[in-house]
Amino acid sequence: MFETIDVLIGNGNLVGVATAIAIGGPGAVFWLWVASLFAMVLVYAETYLAVSQRERGIDGTFSLLEILEGTSKFPVPVTP
Repeated sequence: MFETIDVLIGNGNLVGVATAIAIGGPGAVFWLWVASLFAMVLVYAETYLAVSQRERGIDGTFSLLEILEGTSKFPVPVTP
């Protein structure tokens, strides 16, 4: 079971949580929750925008048009 968890989330994440709790005490759990909520909000927003902005191509597959069309509103800096 631990090998499956290790493959999914990484060994560093498991050791990092254990080290934070050992060094920081129970208060570290609060900040881990705050950081994870912030990360979940970012992942949800990124996924929502990717799904809502996609369009079907000529061949019927979805393309990553949000990268091209979404960033075309901003000027591209040109270096001399």
